[in-house]
Amino acid sequence: MVLNTVVPRLRLVSLGLATLVALAVAAPTTMAIEPQATDTPVAASRISTADPLNGGYLIANMHGMLFHPDINDISEDLAYARWLGAGVVRVFATDSNGTHTWNGSQVGTRIANIAPMLRAAHLRLIVALVNNHQDVPGDLSTDAGWMDNYMQLLLPFYTGNWRGAYHQFVHDLISTVQWYNAQDVIFAWELGNELHTPVQPDALISFITQDAADVRGLDPITPILPGTMGANHVEPGNHNSPIARWLYCDAPVDAYTLHAYDWVSRQRPGDMPIDWDLDNILSQPCPNGRALPVIVEELGTSRALAGMYTADAEQDRLAQEQRQIEFVRHFPQVVGFGVWNAESPRLVDRTFIDTRRGLTSYGSLPPQGGGSCYDPTPDPVPGARCQLEQLLRGERFVRVAASNQWTASPLVQSSDSLVGSVDPVYDGDADASSLTLTGWIADSSATDGTGVDELDVYVGTDPAATSGPLTSARMGLKRDDVAANVGNPDWVDSGFAINLPLDSMTPGANLLTLAAHTPDGGMYLSTLAVVVPNLGAVPARPVLTRSVPVAVATPPPPFRLEVESPQPGQQVSRSYVVEVLAPTADRVDVFIEPDRDQGGKLVGSASATPGAPPPSTFRVTLNLPLDGHTLYVHASSSVTGQQALVTVPVMVH
Repeated sequence: MVLNTVVPRLRLVSLGLATLVALAVAAPTTMAIEPQATDTPVAASRISTADPLNGGYLIANMHGMLFHPDINDISEDLAYARWLGAGVVRVFATDSNGTHTWNGSQVGTRIANIAPMLRAAHLRLIVALVNNHQDVPGDLSTDAGWMDNYMQLLLPFYTGNWRGAYHQFVHDLISTVQWYNAQDVIFAWELGNELHTPVQPDALISFITQDAADVRGLDPITPILPGTMGANHVEPGNHNSPIARWLYCDAPVDAYTLHAYDWVSRQRPGDMPIDWDLDNILSQPCPNGRALPVIVEELGTSRALAGMYTADAEQDRLAQEQRQIEFVRHFPQVVGFGVWNAESPRLVDRTFIDTRRGLTSYGSLPPQGGGSCYDPTPDPVPGARCQLEQLLRGERFVRVAASNQWTASPLVQSSDSLVGSVDPVYDGDADASSLTLTGWIADSSATDGTGVDELDVYVGTDPAATSGPLTSARMGLKRDDVAANVGNPDWVDSGFAINLPLDSMTPGANLLTLAAHTPDGGMYLSTLAVVVPNLGAVPARPVLTRSVPVAVATPPPPFRLEVESPQPGQQVSRSYVVEVLAPTADRVDVFIEPDRDQGGKLVGSASATPGAPPPSTFRVTLNLPLDGHTLYVHASSSVTGQQALVTVPVMVH
């Protein structure tokens, strides 16, 4: 997603890093690849079916976490992710906020530096190797530019230029992580964040095919994610995109990824109609038998949503969050989802706070992510953010995709006559002591009734290795829908219900075996998993003591902001120095349309020197794209909390 910041940004001090010698990687010849289904066997997903998200179901998106200047802020972010119950943290390798230009070796070294912290927290990383909204250092000027009101990677990057700076960046990053033996903290390499080629959709196929081959040549073990966000993103307007279908069935990747914000219904799908993917792209089995796990990497809401809720109606927003979560949980292929901008409320560096979307856009206005149960700061008490956190922490995520596959136990003759499945579980009481599972089961060879008289549930994968069933199902429940769908009235009583005691579940992914018994003594087995979030504790805050009485606060002086140069309508060059008069400010940020909180691009910043009086005039060097633009000049004071905005239209030549 496009990122916003609202508070002073600290410039990252570059690390002293050892430069690794780059290996020579031959670039394969570019070729056109048609998206088509095939019966040719493809590699199975490298993501575990038993535990596809490192012991959890939740991904904590912390796009700028690697770039925090102080390692203590990274430690704080990891503690918050563990407290939420996440198993995976998703980060970007390029900084779309525009102030850090680390090369691949530097990013890889930062990952290696924090690897012990990740291991201690039992967390792993999804690393998006490039952000669609920020190219890697050294990319050609034609590789990124203005498209659809955002800075994005452009077609030349995907059709060949990726073999330059991006190729070297990826190679250096992965090689550095391997050099330091830190690849165990990597859950997946993601080719990029929100990659797409809308003006030539099929260009994405050759890029993913060849780039994935390069990554796989460097690291043959770690899963690869495509970083795409849905059918409408890769092929706009096509509900049944063959390119999306290729990604699901044939692409050399290990999961199908989706992103969605403000999804209300199939008639109002927000910024990405992921129902196209869930209803259409994934609805039919792949001819080659592959069935990738589906990860909704980003799922969230905007601060305000027209016709649904206003910025101050956070309870209505919370209801929208819950509707979206319930929607994606209806689909058995979905193994988990991610919460956007899951930054800890205790961070010192607030550079990567998104005030428009995600957890950091909750709280009192102006939004700073307040009201968390973890720490309500800057709000005085927990609020709607706390309620969303409690919802996420209390989820019991049930994975039922494998429950429609039944195999005969070793003691009976093999048969494929048993059919049925467990229904998706998409809601539940976080404080409940048990979880109710429903489904249906029948023996298609039975001549009378359903042909199944008992269904037991065992912990683990081998019923014979247990002391007995954990619980048994209530059988013979009405399933008119099943009888109607299969056209067999005898199956109207094929339903079952299981009351699963949650006190028998341990934190993490609990694999359960279903054992169905037939009247002739046959036993057939299937599996499902119940994920209980592994919740960390809130670390203690450092105790601060004061040696002098606290002075009574006085009203801050008037906050003055004036742009001395350029003047409105003035022609300026692409590299231009803006002069800003702001005597009581300590930071100035300049964005171009559609401004900071609507996803505009940061084009320049200037800060006062720490320990020195703020300058009366700030000189901000800008790098601007050609054409007419509006400069949004934001000045702020970290001392008084005051902010001001001035807009200046200019023509860039």
